[in-house]
Amino acid sequence: MNKLAERLRAARRRDRRLGFGPADAPQAASRGLLIAARGTDPAGADLALLPDAAAVGDSAALAGVELNPLTSEGAATAEEAGAAFVVYDPDQAEAEALLRVRLDYVLRLPARDIEDGELRAVASLRPTLVIGPAVSDPMPVAALIALRRVGLGVGAPLAVSIPATAGAGLLEVLRDSGVVVLVLESPSAEEVAALRARIAELPVRSRRREDDSPVVTGVRPEAIEDDFDDD
Repeated sequence: MNKLAERLRAARRRDRRLGFGPADAPQAASRGLLIAARGTDPAGADLALLPDAAAVGDSAALAGVELNPLTSEGAATAEEAGAAFVVYDPDQAEAEALLRVRLDYVLRLPARDIEDGELRAVASLRPTLVIGPAVSDPMPVAALIALRRVGLGVGAPLAVSIPATAGAGLLEVLRDSGVVVLVLESPSAEEVAALRARIAELPVRSRRREDDSPVVTGVRPEAIEDDFDDD
């Protein structure tokens, strides 16, 4: 299993309520959510989405490179630089660039209307992570429905860009909708630390709510982990 896939699976497992004693420190710190910094590499971020491979070696976080367009040569350069993953737009990518087995691939959905059939086709590519539309705080229900439609279609963990000031309510809604990675645009170390503190205060998600109705999710965490375990 590659590094990003393992990091995502670990985040999901730490979000499980086991019922035996208090949560451990890593669980309290993540609550099933990882923080990604886009364009910068501030202290405290779990992931870094960098604009070129040259910055990968200096990253303290698990680093990936955004490649637009994604080419076979660009993927090879990113891998040689030590990147754990590449981020790409399927409208600007060579199919042959997806063949490097040591890289994880993060698909950023294009900024256009995407039909359900195309989302299912995305699932067949088995992306490690899918970046969906950016969200605002407060989040309209229509935007939540659109996000969950994406999650159900692609069958993969989701990432979304959020405001650095996003409140606990939005964070919990996103987590319960299949989001695993919160992307901040060029954040400071202070913004990352403040977001992590809010995440740590979230309740641990249980598989069933108190009334024993199904947990509201866009992508089942169990399905995600079962998929990882097949590798």
